Amino acid sequence: MRGRLAEYVRSFRLPFVPWLWKAHLYAIAGLALFIPMQIYLGNIRIPPLINGMAWQPKAKAQSTAPVNSEGQPFFSDGVTQRRPVPGTIPREYSVYPYQVAVYGVDEARNLAGQNLFNPLSPTIENLRMGERVFDTYCQPCHGYKGLADGSAVGPGRLAAPNSLHSDIARGYKDGHIFHIVTVGQNKMPSYAWPLNALQRWAAVHHVRVLQRAVNPLPGDLPGTSALSTQAGTTESLSIAPVPEEGTSEP
Repeated sequence: MRGRLAEYVRSFRLPFVPWLWKAHLYAIAGLALFIPMQIYLGNIRIPPLINGMAWQPKAKAQSTAPVNSEGQPFFSDGVTQRRPVPGTIPREYSVYPYQVAVYGVDEARNLAGQNLFNPLSPTIENLRMGERVFDTYCQPCHGYKGLADGSAVGPGRLAAPNSLHSDIARGYKDGHIFHIVTVGQNKMPSYAWPLNALQRWAAVHHVRVLQRAVNPLPGDLPGTSALSTQAGTTESLSIAPVPEEGTSEP
C-alpha cells in the first residue's frame, strides 16, 4: 500500500490549463503588491515582535506628521523639538557681556575688541584644536587658508566673505574676532551654540596662524632675523605666489 502511494505521488502531474495558471500568477502578483501597500497605509499592523521599532512612539525630526501608530503626535502643536523652559540656563553657561541688542553692532564690537583677550596660550594642543574647529565650521565659507574660497561659496552658492588676509581682518584684535564668532556678522551666524568659549578662542588662534603664514614677520623664516626697516622696526615679508601646476616660475 505504501509503495503504491509513493508511486502515485511520483507519477502525479497537474494538468496544464492555461487560464488557470494565468489566474494563479495574477493572484500572486496582486498579493505581492496589495499586502505591502496595506502595510504602508497602516491598514495592516505588523506584530511588534517583528517590527516594533518602526511602530514605537518616537519623534520624527523636521516633521509634524503623526509619530505613532495611532496617528497622534507627542505634542498638540505637532512639533517634536521643544524649546527649553523660559529661564533655563545650561551648566557652565555664562552670559556674553557684549550683546548687540544692548550696545548696538558697532559699540558691542569695539567693546569686545578692547576688553576681551585670548585666555589660551598658543600651545600645539590649542593650535590643533583651533585648526579642527576652523576646518569644521569656518572652512565652508572662508576656505582652508582663509582666502574666502570655501566649498560653500561661488556661482549659484553663497556669496564669498572677505578674505581673512585683508588689511581690515589682520587689524582686528583677538576680542573682535571672538565677538564675530560669538554673535555673528552679516550673513555669518553665531557659533556660540555649537562651540564653547575655549573652542572659539582656539579658532581665533588658528586665524592668526593663517594670517602669519601669508604675512610672516622677519625672524619667522630662516635667515630673516636681521631684516629691518631703516627706522629700526621690522616689516612684513611678502611671499611670492606658488606657480600653478604645469606652469614655470618666472
